[in-house]
Amino acid sequence: MRDRARALWIGIGVVAVVVLLALAGCAGSDRAEQQGTPTAVRTKKPTFTPMPPATDTPTITPLPTATPEPPTPTPTATAIPTDTPVPPTASAAAGYISGLADGAVALFEVEVFSAPGGAASAKLRHGAAVELGEVKDGHVQVKSGDVQGWVKEANVAKEAPAAPTTMYINARDAANIRRAPNGQVVKSVKRGAEVYRFECQGEWCRIGIPGEASTLWVHESLLSASPV
Repeated sequence: MRDRARALWIGIGVVAVVVLLALAGCAGSDRAEQQGTPTAVRTKKPTFTPMPPATDTPTITPLPTATPEPPTPTPTATAIPTDTPVPPTASAAAGYISGLADGAVALFEVEVFSAPGGAASAKLRHGAAVELGEVKDGHVQVKSGDVQGWVKEANVAKEAPAAPTTMYINARDAANIRRAPNGQVVKSVKRGAEVYRFECQGEWCRIGIPGEASTLWVHESLLSASPV
């Protein structure tokens, strides 16, 4: 009986020793870890983000299209103007101022009117060349240089009349000028004055004096062909 008890206590003691040794080993391990024995660091695993599922039809990004530039207009060729023939201008009819009356030069200067039957605005000498215009109320429209107006039809000739001869008064002081051969004296003209001689009848010559409309008469002896 005593032997069994002894054996039991011995068994219990052995078990206690084993337990103590085991506890001591665990405590040593913990101590070693606390004294610097590296322990494995747990690295956090990266989170795995799954890719979105691929679609059957891939999205195609359209390429930018170039904006078409407006077409450059083709310059229109300008037609070169051709010389359009200008119709010839009808030349104005030519005529002459005539102071003739009954075959003789009665007027040395013919009056030019502003209108048929209007007021006299200028004078043109017998034989002056003029351009003829329209005819109205017994008057003809004429133009000579800066003078333009209307004259009586009787004072227009189609052909140039005989030109008068330039003469000079050679009287001692002045010459008597008459209305008709050896007729009434109407004025006197000083020596050296220029006059225009037409025809002569015997000793008397018809003359035109600048500023006098009608032709007058002077004795042929009082006329000179050269200035005096």
